Amino acid sequence: MRDHKYRFETYPFYDPDGIRRHLEAMARKGWLLDGIFLAVWRYRRIEPKALPFTVVYDPDTDPFAPDPTPDDPLCALCAHSGWTLAAASGFLQIYYSRQPHPVPLETDPVVTVENIHRMAKRTLLPSCGLFLGLALLDLALELNNLFTTTLDFLSNGMDLILLLFGIVILPLSVGGLAMYYAWRKKALAAAELGQFLPPKHRPWANALLWLTAPLLLCGYFAFGITVQNRYDFFRWTAVILLCALVEEIMRKKRAHRDTTQNVALLLCIVLSVSLAVFEGAGVIDKLDREYSLHGWQAHPPLVLADFGIAAAEHSRFTTGDSSPLLAQLTLAESPAQVYETNFRYHITQVKHPALYALCREKALEGHNWEAVPAQGWGAQQAYRSTDQGDHYYLLCYPEVIVGIGLPWPPTPAQTALVGARLGAIQI
Repeated sequence: MRDHKYRFETYPFYDPDGIRRHLEAMARKGWLLDGIFLAVWRYRRIEPKALPFTVVYDPDTDPFAPDPTPDDPLCALCAHSGWTLAAASGFLQIYYSRQPHPVPLETDPVVTVENIHRMAKRTLLPSCGLFLGLALLDLALELNNLFTTTLDFLSNGMDLILLLFGIVILPLSVGGLAMYYAWRKKALAAAELGQFLPPKHRPWANALLWLTAPLLLCGYFAFGITVQNRYDFFRWTAVILLCALVEEIMRKKRAHRDTTQNVALLLCIVLSVSLAVFEGAGVIDKLDREYSLHGWQAHPPLVLADFGIAAAEHSRFTTGDSSPLLAQLTLAESPAQVYETNFRYHITQVKHPALYALCREKALEGHNWEAVPAQGWGAQQAYRSTDQGDHYYLLCYPEVIVGIGLPWPPTPAQTALVGARLGAIQI
């Protein structure tokens, strides 16, 4: 039989009555709160009994200060009134009593509401304000990208997940601020009448909040499918989680606040620099080219050598991106012989038929085109640019749109090769 259990608890810190009722119900089931680590509450098995609980706020506590012990002044004062410290987390301290009717600790609702607001100004309100600002800035940037570089935006998994981030975080941050201030307004009015007004318990809001992280995580791995994107996610997640974890452990071990703060800052710097140096060594770039986009960047589907023409040494450049909506691949290569222009092409794979007309329209923008026979290319439609000095064509296949520039007039065999290699590519 387990002696301990762990639960994610989602009660807002300004809901002392909800916390109290929950812990009293757990005690009647034989589980006593034993510790709080971030959002995970630990319970230890006891004999089922009715134990009164109370929540005490200490708004003067420093975020890096060690957790209290029974010898601290506030804990000693509570113990004198028959209360035992069960667990603490930052500004929040939770006590229980083995006496059926212990002396109440929080008796002035005005003071309680003001203490909660002092804590909110250091935790909830700055966090919601920060996320609100980030969401607004993110939406402005991503919508600008959507309308100015539409195809690049739709094929970039990071842009799509950042847009999703803004769409999800904006209502959550606004909702968090709105719910808190709506409660505070009513709580102040009730406090003047000598009553403490607990906030409404909204299980759906808590569930939505906790589903946000898995939703964004699933979206990230669905949209950001390149090695580089996944490494970026790992890098920032590792820095944030490890720093938070070390800070919490040091507070539990009662390290001095300055030591905790300095170690957390130093760890953040060391991890950030180390992971950036690792990326700068070229390992991630090599893996990204080899394993992202089916390896097309490392092994392009069509190069100068396929036409029997030697390329200049180290002249090949490839780049690409992919999302569940679109995929793009670009290649440029210089012939070893002297030509006025280079060999290049840009492929757009349309993964949803509804986007095909938009992609074709965007591909046709910026040039003057004349229709040319498409059969030799194996395409549905083919166009030649009339405002460029080289031989630049736009080829429309069922799911792929190819823009290709050749330094020479293509032969029938070369047009057929282009159609065979690029016309049905899956990036």
